Amino acid sequence: MPVPHTHAHISLYHESMSRKADAARPDKVQRALGAAIDALGYLARPASSGSPTLDFTYVDRLLSAVVEPPSQGKQKNGRRGIAVIRHWMVEDGPGVALLEILGQLLWRVVDMNSEQLECLRAELHNQPRYHALIYDPASTQLVLQRLERVRLHKEKACMDLRASLVGYSLEAAHSDASSAASEIERPYSAGCASVISDSASTSSEPLSWDPLMSYNGLIKLRPATINYRGLWSNEMERDLLDFYINMFAPGQTLFAEENAYLAILPIALHSESTRNALFSVSASYMRDYALSEGTKYGYMNHNYMVLAAQALQRDLSEGHATTESCLAAGMLLVHHGVINESDTDMCWSWHVRMLGGFQGAGGGFDPTSESALFMTYQLTLALTAQTTNQIQNRHEGSSDWLLQCPPRESQRVCGILGMSRRMLSTISRITTLATLSMSDEERIAAAEALDDEIVMMNQWCYQTPGESLEVALQTAQAYQLAARLYLLCRVLGATPLHSQVVNMQAKLFDIIMRLPIEGPLYTAAYPLWCVFIAALTSGYRDKTERLYERLNSIQKRNKGNISPVLSCLSSLFGWINNHPFDSVIQQGWWDAMLEAQPPRMRLLSLG
Repeated sequence: MPVPHTHAHISLYHESMSRKADAARPDKVQRALGAAIDALGYLARPASSGSPTLDFTYVDRLLSAVVEPPSQGKQKNGRRGIAVIRHWMVEDGPGVALLEILGQLLWRVVDMNSEQLECLRAELHNQPRYHALIYDPASTQLVLQRLERVRLHKEKACMDLRASLVGYSLEAAHSDASSAASEIERPYSAGCASVISDSASTSSEPLSWDPLMSYNGLIKLRPATINYRGLWSNEMERDLLDFYINMFAPGQTLFAEENAYLAILPIALHSESTRNALFSVSASYMRDYALSEGTKYGYMNHNYMVLAAQALQRDLSEGHATTESCLAAGMLLVHHGVINESDTDMCWSWHVRMLGGFQGAGGGFDPTSESALFMTYQLTLALTAQTTNQIQNRHEGSSDWLLQCPPRESQRVCGILGMSRRMLSTISRITTLATLSMSDEERIAAAEALDDEIVMMNQWCYQTPGESLEVALQTAQAYQLAARLYLLCRVLGATPLHSQVVNMQAKLFDIIMRLPIEGPLYTAAYPLWCVFIAALTSGYRDKTERLYERLNSIQKRNKGNISPVLSCLSSLFGWINNHPFDSVIQQGWWDAMLEAQPPRMRLLSLG
């Protein structure tokens, strides 16, 4: 089943705007649209010996203003226009700036209100040339080159003034800004040979990082002896790969020898979608962790994300790529969507749907795939925070494939999950059971059978004895306790007043408070879902507050998906405070609590 990509978002956006666009269009919109179409036509002219080169004077002037907006009071409208263009570039990509190539866009946008601007953008999204502009990697890189040129001009002007003031010239010490274009190279494209021929492994440390983001968090400096020089085509991509291998991947699991994020590197060598998704994930972290060049990494993040989604769409629709490469790209795009909610309108769960597509096609996929396992893990945990109606409306595929392995292997803890395949399958079955219509006797019998299965489960690891093994087993135990609590509360209606809930919650709370939240043993396998369950099933305000503060402490030091979870918990705590429990059994309270949440555009990631 093809995974929708960025073009799908555009069509949905255009449909939502069609009523406004089809109404009588103001003359301002018509004129601005005409100017934009003229610019698109100018940019699309075929190059020939008789055609002059493009003049970027107006584009550079626009970028200069975007970087440093006018500050004079009389230029209020100019500031507003610049802010509008900047927001537009952030949403649709750097290529938007090229619409100013003829100097006709900015001054028209200044006089438009928000509704007129939305109408203009909706009309442009209906223009094939506009799509070609904003999704063309060459356009993105061209704007980045012009932006770098603007930066160097500003820097040189400041240094020239300083030199004049102190009485000497720095011209010899600073190269002309015209050399900037060669410093930014095009992203990797299929068939492009590697530009870098250095055979050394990627192990250098980036220079300047936010001091709050220390190596005690998810970003860990553990240089690896890995060389995949064929993965990059320029210095920027080498930096992204360096960060991914040596700083991002080590923080994803306690099991260095079983790291799924490193296992997909050989796939990325031959898969454009996987490679671009990898670069996008890396750039999104570097954008937030680097003290400088955040804008550059932001552009790279957006650019590679779009390229990855487009390549994955081609892989799925044309059928030329392997299932393994599609799953690897899907895993990285799900990870990207989970930690960067605001980067795209599309929910990360769209990518998970490829699993159902592969199953429906009859060929299926390798049940040992950790990429498929990660995507199923994210979806399974997210559905526990969905109401029964929401779950029934999704029509997700079966997760029976999780148990297509020997019984003992199904109980082995997966390093990037923190629990076993059987545990994940059991959580999925609990959610399914909660949505089925059946008699109380049948429901109780089914719940008891599941509870017995959880109690008898013996999750294990390959690891040698030590602190890592101890943390891994404690994490797996936390999932078992949280799953039993989830079963009691959601399926059987037990409230935080129930004696079994009180006892199990106390044990779960104790484990959570012992698990590290910083240092070498803190990784992305930290059981966020277990903290979520423990917080909602606690009958003691002080425990709830301590759990909330624990997550908040992690969130302050690490990029991730905790902030939306904290917002959700705050909302759910409000419902619990307004609906105090008065009995040990209260059927349907879990659904009633979830229904009180503000509507969300995306599934809540709890993994």
